[in-house]
Amino acid sequence: MSAPQILVTAEDRGPLVNIVAWVALIAVCLATFIKVAVRLWRTHGLGRDDVYMLGAMTAAVLQTIAVVEHVKYGLGRHMFDLSKPQALYISEFFYIVSICLARMAVLQFLTTIALSKTRSAVTKGIICLNIVWAVVAIVAIALQCRLPRPWEVLSDQCVNQVAFWDAIGAFDIILDVAMVALPIILLHHVKIQGSKKIRIFIAFAARLLVPPLTVPRLFYFTRASHSPDQTYNDFNTSIVSQLTMTLSVIVACIPFSKPVADDVQSGILDNLRTNTMAHSSPKNDSTGHILQALPRTRRRPGDGFRRIADPKGTDNAVTTGKRVGKSLDNVSSR
Repeated sequence: MSAPQILVTAEDRGPLVNIVAWVALIAVCLATFIKVAVRLWRTHGLGRDDVYMLGAMTAAVLQTIAVVEHVKYGLGRHMFDLSKPQALYISEFFYIVSICLARMAVLQFLTTIALSKTRSAVTKGIICLNIVWAVVAIVAIALQCRLPRPWEVLSDQCVNQVAFWDAIGAFDIILDVAMVALPIILLHHVKIQGSKKIRIFIAFAARLLVPPLTVPRLFYFTRASHSPDQTYNDFNTSIVSQLTMTLSVIVACIPFSKPVADDVQSGILDNLRTNTMAHSSPKNDSTGHILQALPRTRRRPGDGFRRIADPKGTDNAVTTGKRVGKSLDNVSSR
């Protein structure tokens, strides 16, 4: 028996959406599993950022299932073929949740390298903005059309869909740009070798690849909304939406790659050692709480660890060397 063929025709473009959705989902799952596997290999445990990434992946899986169902009931075909618009309604929720949680994973990591109260406050402020963005978007999606049928987005009983998604998309872009600028602020005064610092910034700057997809997504949505055959012309919007969500999750995994994590870790520890030597007075313990926040590492044969004195003169010292087992990796799990 021959396998069923997937046919993309001029009258039914939905199967192409399915292909893009499943391929994109595979990429999301691979990126997430690699990120989590690296953490398990390095620390034998999961951090809070891993939970966020797994949540983002789970939301992406559910969103993809909803999109596939939407294709089954009419996406990519003409409006007279449409049935059960609830699938589109549900997919919009998981789209927002996946992007929000992917950002939260990176922001959780950045909280561990915010070495002053001011920088920590800025980081937490962006975390709050991300949460507010997601909550407002989810509530707005839930109530976008008149109850008791809020999923009837093609009816005339809904809010202005174009204005709504333009507002969500604009704030989405602002958050992405802020997340690229934040590491520059946090690491500006940290003494890291020039090439390493550039590599770190490039890893976080990968998020700038997302806004160029957000803009065409809004463009295609506006064009489809003004079309008399929205389900047929929403084809482009659906494809770009899948790519946007996928890229958002993948770029969130890049800063957790071993080379980037090692560069950040070594730079922070070197900075703490320098500050400790400069402020060794028991009365000046501004770095003491940061040193204590870094978990101790377990010595392994051949590591050649060096001890960094605690400014308080206690036993709370940090060891560094060729391997730095559980340092910053476990801070985010607290």
